[in-house]
Amino acid sequence: MIHSILDSDLYKFTMQNAVMKLYPRAEVKYSFFNRGKTYIPKEVADDLSDAIWDMEQLFLTEYEEDFLREKCYFFDPVYIDFLKGYTYDANEVKIWWNDGKLSIDIEGYWYRTILWEVPIMALMSELYFKHTGETKDSWNIIDERTQWKAARFDDVGVKLADFGTRRRYSYKSQDHLVKEFKDWPFFVGTSNVHFAHKYNLKSIGTQAHEWMCAHSALMGIRHANKYSMENWIKIYNGDLGIVLPDTFGTTIFLNDFDTKYAKLFDGVRHDSGNPILFAKRIINHYEKLRIDPMSKTIVFSDNLNFEKVINIHNFCNGKIKDSYGIGTNLTNDVGVTPLNIVIKLVEINNIPVVKLSDDFSKAVGNKEHIKYTKKLLEDSQYYVYVILDPRKCGNYLYENMFFEYEPFYVGKGRGNRSENHLKDYLKINKKNNPKNNKIKKILSLNQKPIIIKLVESLSELEAFEMEKYLIKSIGRWKEGPLVNLTSGGEGTSGRIVSDYIKEKISLSLKGKFKGRKLTEEWKEKISKNNARYWKGKSNPSSDKARKKISNSLKGKTKTKYKMTSPEGEEFIVDGIMDFCKKYNLNHSHLIAVAKGRKKQHKGWKCEYLSKPQR
Repeated sequence: MIHSILDSDLYKFTMQNAVMKLYPRAEVKYSFFNRGKTYIPKEVADDLSDAIWDMEQLFLTEYEEDFLREKCYFFDPVYIDFLKGYTYDANEVKIWWNDGKLSIDIEGYWYRTILWEVPIMALMSELYFKHTGETKDSWNIIDERTQWKAARFDDVGVKLADFGTRRRYSYKSQDHLVKEFKDWPFFVGTSNVHFAHKYNLKSIGTQAHEWMCAHSALMGIRHANKYSMENWIKIYNGDLGIVLPDTFGTTIFLNDFDTKYAKLFDGVRHDSGNPILFAKRIINHYEKLRIDPMSKTIVFSDNLNFEKVINIHNFCNGKIKDSYGIGTNLTNDVGVTPLNIVIKLVEINNIPVVKLSDDFSKAVGNKEHIKYTKKLLEDSQYYVYVILDPRKCGNYLYENMFFEYEPFYVGKGRGNRSENHLKDYLKINKKNNPKNNKIKKILSLNQKPIIIKLVESLSELEAFEMEKYLIKSIGRWKEGPLVNLTSGGEGTSGRIVSDYIKEKISLSLKGKFKGRKLTEEWKEKISKNNARYWKGKSNPSSDKARKKISNSLKGKTKTKYKMTSPEGEEFIVDGIMDFCKKYNLNHSHLIAVAKGRKKQHKGWKCEYLSKPQR
């Protein structure tokens, strides 16, 4: 089942090389996670244990060594010599089974244990289907399906690699797939180094999430991405230049992905969250750094199939270079339900690590540690969501974003904000009556609105921008199905008021003020009230009071402020009113920022340089 020491993904070897040189004494622990909660037969656990002991017999052959020296130019002779002497140690792996629940822990030096993950998962998958007896399709049908996919990918003209080792149906299924694809122009290689050697293909891969996770424990989580990128450059000096941005959320990554790293790395890999919205964020980030996005690449690898690839490619075409790594949908598309399993790094030097991802359902680690990490990074806990109408099933495509039900509301929030709409409809005074009415009608039919978080791990400013983009793309009122009252973002910009509401307001105010005549009795009453209010005070409408105010202000200077734009440009201003008018800002919001009550206003920051004189 595991035929070679190279029967694994390239990124495990590239990381092993870096770990061996930078962290030779680091000790780690990996654990197995059964995301799909699938029942695992005991026979699988028994055979897996035997197979792991058999792996101790694997070693790097002379032909494999020649392949690495010739094709993997980024490995220095020291690492290849190390790999020649490397063998698996089964004592590093602990397996136990209890009533259908399989547990696996891997412990030892990082540079040694790092190679276990991929082959153990491949073994798990193959043994599971062997012992459960799930009936796969015939090889003739599998071959026809593979040829159909190849022809369609070739028609589209995308670049595609095989990323399917970990959850393959079997060694034979991956071998069959690579053999069928290897001569097609769209196929650029495979992540599996053994099959790259067998069919003389390019090995594809750079790093996995564990590289960033480990740095979060060793260097601190806030800038783990920065340290992991810096250390990668130390080892590979510009080679293997695709970086993973979603380990702790893309927002945190982009804070460290400055001009230096954005120019040094060839691109990024998307592995969680909405791929279209991710691509838009990455394109915007490159443009903000004055880097041509067409000089960079996004490698998409999150649960892809042909339809997803087409939608993503159509969006990226002409905006940024795109490439695709497909795993399970290639090597386990044989008529069975693939396992949803992972093995993840959970500790380094007895320090727990977590992975958050742009899709919080993929978060890995102790719940308390995940909660603590999110709190540390709370500035990036916003998300943008869409609410769909379950009564209107169909194909709804907007800017290459596909929905199976018609969207009717887009919002931004954090915490339970998206779920609160199901309670808000009961509150009569809530402003968005069209939205609440829709929710009420859906619930009255014993159905529930479908709420999807399209993109997570955003700053508030990014959430505002993404909300505006989605509302514009889908359309509201006459331009689309959305019932949002505004065009998104902060404030009520673009708010639409229906003719019915306008008429209702007009009728409610009719005759109340226009042409209204006050009786002498009312005039006298107002006069007495004014006199009572201004008794002992200076009435600002009198000449004497105006002169007194003018004299009191003589010699006093306006308050000085330092204003910082969303792009980082700084302004020193005397007084704030004229500045706010020029840049369409709200002065009271900026004062709140200066006083520490708000973090920013429309991305602007404000601080006092001289305190206001009283």
